[in-house]
Amino acid sequence: MNEKIALYSQVREIINTVIDCGDQSLFDYAVKFDKVALERLKVTKEELKSSFESCDMEILNALRVTERNIRTFAQLQLPKEPIVWKDKSKTITLKQTPIERVGVYVPGGLAAYPSSVLMNVIPAQVAGVKEIALFTPPTSNLEQKKLILSCAELLGIDEIYFIGGVQAIAACAYGTETIRKVDLITGPGNKYVTEAKKQVFGDVGIDMLAGPSELMVVADETSNPSYVASDLLAQAEHDPNAVLHLILIASDGKRIKSAIGDQLLIDNNSCAAISMDNLTITNCESLAEAIELANRLAPEHLSIQISLKKDELARFSNAGSIFYGSQSPEAIGDYASGSNHILPTSGTARFSSCFGVHTFLKGSQVIHYHEYSEKDYQASMILAECERLPYHKKSLEIRGRCYEIER
Repeated sequence: MNEKIALYSQVREIINTVIDCGDQSLFDYAVKFDKVALERLKVTKEELKSSFESCDMEILNALRVTERNIRTFAQLQLPKEPIVWKDKSKTITLKQTPIERVGVYVPGGLAAYPSSVLMNVIPAQVAGVKEIALFTPPTSNLEQKKLILSCAELLGIDEIYFIGGVQAIAACAYGTETIRKVDLITGPGNKYVTEAKKQVFGDVGIDMLAGPSELMVVADETSNPSYVASDLLAQAEHDPNAVLHLILIASDGKRIKSAIGDQLLIDNNSCAAISMDNLTITNCESLAEAIELANRLAPEHLSIQISLKKDELARFSNAGSIFYGSQSPEAIGDYASGSNHILPTSGTARFSSCFGVHTFLKGSQVIHYHEYSEKDYQASMILAECERLPYHKKSLEIRGRCYEIER
């Protein structure tokens, strides 16, 4: 069976089971996929409080610094005021309204990812989302559980479910006896989670469809080879399928390749070592050629480790996040810079935005004619007649006649 068809079928079966069997299916899937027998689906306030109180102070302080930076940058993203257009007969307003209820998915597995809690939740809070429900896979690892719960408590989130995978996405989209369905699902996951988000889209909103992590580095002979190597390896350890691309401008890259080899000596069997087999190296003769390639491939992360003029930097336009300069490692964007690490992948940065406050806002137009506009009405009636929509025309004509009578 085709791999895509098999994936679709597996995911569809789990979604349908959650729709049909509700809470019980979530308990069953926790045992089947996560090897955890849950006592309850929802985390208690006592669990949140005790996790926070026992969390390592150094970690809490790091979370606070990161939280403050993300929130500060997110607050700057809020629309300042509605967009209003007025003329003598009408007022048209574009207003932004926060989404009512959001389901945030935080991946789990070999480690806990409190940074993903921060990146998902804070923009939603700043946008004004009233209800935020957090979903993350169950684990028997108490330290991993404590990290996620401590971060949630720090942010004031008290609706948390230890439910992961496809079943979490289905519960978000359709609800169960315990879980109320949401309006929007955000957060990255594995290929099963991504496929589930794809299948429920339309019944519920989603932020994006995330693929494997990506990093493109632009370097030349002036770039620090150790910095370039460490950034590539940092991205490589995310995922054995990570997409890595090194663009060299008028350089043979020997020093960078040597630095990669030196740093990989630590562990040749690591995820990073496996991912480095995916590294593509492209030699460009000029900056213009490098810019054209970067914009065409539209990577999730673009690290520019060469000196550029302001107008040259501005020509790099298609990337989820752009890291410029030797003191801007991609890893800082994953954590405490204040930028968001949830980004478009697989070339979708050509038409998609990075995650942010706008993800949780929706626009509505308010149209108010406070008097009859002969010009607008006449143009609309002509177009309605062109499109053979007589009742459209009539709804305009009837107001025009009333206006003439009243006048």
